[in-house]
Amino acid sequence: MTVDVKTLLNAGVHFGHLTRKRHPNMTPYIFMEKNGTHILDLNQTVDKLDISLKALSKIAKTGRRILFVATKKQAKDILVKHIKPLKMPYITERWPGGMLTNFVTIRKAVKKMTAIDKMKEDGTISTLSKRERLQLDRKRAKLEKDLGSISEMNRLPGAIFIVDIVKEKIAVSEAKKLGIPTFAMVDTNSDPNLVDFPIPSNDDASKSIDIILSCVANTIKSALNEREVEKKSKDLDAKKRSKKKYTGQLITFNLKTMTQITASQVNQLRKQTGAGMMDCKKALVETNGNIEQAIDVLRKKGQKVAAKRADREATEGVVLALTNSSHNAGVIISLNCETDFVAKNDSFVELAYTILTLALNSECADLDSVKGLSFDNNMSVNDKLVEQTGVIGEKIELSNYSIIKGGYVGSYIHPGNKLASLVGFNNSFDRIKDLSKNIAMQIAAMNPLGIDESGVPQSIIDKEMEIGKDLARKEGKPEEMLDRIAQGRLKKFFKENTLLHQVYIKDSKLIVSDYLKTVNTDLSVTDFKRVHLG
Repeated sequence: MTVDVKTLLNAGVHFGHLTRKRHPNMTPYIFMEKNGTHILDLNQTVDKLDISLKALSKIAKTGRRILFVATKKQAKDILVKHIKPLKMPYITERWPGGMLTNFVTIRKAVKKMTAIDKMKEDGTISTLSKRERLQLDRKRAKLEKDLGSISEMNRLPGAIFIVDIVKEKIAVSEAKKLGIPTFAMVDTNSDPNLVDFPIPSNDDASKSIDIILSCVANTIKSALNEREVEKKSKDLDAKKRSKKKYTGQLITFNLKTMTQITASQVNQLRKQTGAGMMDCKKALVETNGNIEQAIDVLRKKGQKVAAKRADREATEGVVLALTNSSHNAGVIISLNCETDFVAKNDSFVELAYTILTLALNSECADLDSVKGLSFDNNMSVNDKLVEQTGVIGEKIELSNYSIIKGGYVGSYIHPGNKLASLVGFNNSFDRIKDLSKNIAMQIAAMNPLGIDESGVPQSIIDKEMEIGKDLARKEGKPEEMLDRIAQGRLKKFFKENTLLHQVYIKDSKLIVSDYLKTVNTDLSVTDFKRVHLG
């Protein structure tokens, strides 16, 4: 569901804050200034809202929960009205510190609440003294107030939607640390770069909050209904396939063949393929105990599963980077799957590291070369991925690969395996190890577009020049000054988006090029790669 500009206008979505409270990064979304107040460009609001709704729909269809956060007074009741019927988790009271980053502890608190309820149900609480019962009741009431709305959230959410990121800055920070997609209503006093899907809108007026949350709730409801219909359809198809048609002929079983399959054979096949015990047993029965033929059967099963799931989106997975022992070459890959549960599985991460090591040892030039590598004597990397698709039951694909060579190559993997970076230098020296890690972290955190101005694509430069001219024109600047003003904005853009000109994350008094000079005046960055999942 989406809305038109007129509907948003009537709801007051276009009203921003006072001009003195403007955040610089909100400038592209501001249409004009009126009576000392900024007015948002509702055409951009409609576009950003549409993009956000499509992304939320995809997440909801996967079955992942979306956490909603709105603790400001005028947003609480509106949020509950729209989100509670969807059975999605939400926070309308104080944000519990570590809600996401220390989720295990939060779950323990929820379990305490459940334990108190259980004591009331089985009568155990009656054995306690009156004072102890009162203490438990008070504790239960406090937990219900703070965590009752997330009691059904058994794992980290697939996304988080926030009303007012200035007030909920801790929630934004925790979500970014864990790589959780963030959606938010951002007003003119907010930084839209802090969230993945900003929706420029008035986050103070109740009507504005109501119209945006209404669109979001209706979109998620539609996605959940589609998921339910799809699930019922699949269940119905499964039941039809499971029905056996009896033709009057006598069905016999070769018990002799079945009894020949031993536990050691099943175990051997499991070690070679990683498939489940029952799948291995069925394959061995089908091939009369022949291990090689059973591997082919399982591989064909993987091809069938891969064909069925070809249209699925593999948005989860791991991103890994690795350098060789000489540190003159490094590679980075992204191995994708459908769910976060599989991505965190040790065997999946081990598979990714094995492919990463093979690619590094062979110094493959591109992604196709990696897929063609021999995984073992019987299959290629691509064949192994198809086989594991059948074993796991999810689409698995190798979506990204890059290699860097240089005098010294450093790498960095962000905790959670969702973000990694590589950086190459022209030479090596004693302190290069720590420096390379710091620069790789800089790349991971700040996502530069190039090493310097020369590394930024001309198409992006042209676009920024046009944006600069448009903004200057809207500000009423003379036409003959537009180029100079746009050039000034472009310099600022380069400063924020090119590696050597960015502020160094570990010392705000330095830019990256100055940091390099303090360590080694002859050192220069030759190349870098950054891959982020999500």
